[in-house]
Amino acid sequence: MDFEVYSRLEWSAKLQLGTYRTDRQKVTGRTTRSLLSEPKASAQYAKRMLPVSEEQLVGVMA
Repeated sequence: MDFEVYSRLEWSAKLQLGTYRTDRQKVTGRTTRSLLSEPKASAQYAKRMLPVSEEQLVGVMA
């Protein structure tokens, strides 16, 4: 999975006009993880969108 990260850094002072700097960087070759609630994960597993190991399935059913 590839994704891009955008950031913006702003400076401001009472006697100076505000200034900002932006940056954009493409991130490749990294592993991303997301945390899903059990009901959402189960729904995605049922739609065959999320692989779930047998150990995790046994933990849910217990």
